[in-house]
Formats: sequence, C-alpha cells, structure tokens
Amino acid sequence: MRHAAMPRRPDTEPATLADLARENINVWAWCESCCHHGVIETALLIARLGPASPVPDLARHLRCSACGSKDLHARPDWPSLGVVARH
Repeated sequence: MRHAAMPRRPDTEPATLADLARENINVWAWCESCCHHGVIETALLIARLGPASPVPDLARHLRCSACGSKDLHARPDWPSLGVVARH
C-alpha cells in the first residue's frame, strides 16, 4: 500500500519575548554546568534584550547566577500540568 506524502508544514518564525509576554509566560533557564535553574521574568528580559528577541536565542545572553557558566538552556516556563503518573 502506498501512502500519500505528508504535506509540508509552512516555515514558522520562533516565538519571541513579546509572544511570551502576551501569554503571561516567563522563561525557564537551566545551567548545564551546575544544574542550577530558575524562572526569569519575561519583562526583565524584554527590558534587557528587546521584545523581538527569539526565545531559542535567549540562552546565549544568560549567565548562571550560581556558578557563572554561560552553558545554559532557556525555554518558555510552560504552566504546569501537575504530577503526571504512569506516563
């Protein structure tokens, strides 16, 4: 049986800090060096980097407040679904 090719998804732009602010979502950051992590208010990042800053590029502008490393990851701090068991 032959399957039809999946339609190609249109290219999309990455989410920006302005997108997160509209949705009241902050940024969650994680340090690969010492495992320190925390939430950064989107408004603080907008003041520093501007509203058009793409979320995937945020980590390169951050430094760990615990160890000083620049080896960080950043993503939206999505609302929690609570504890998910048996997933």
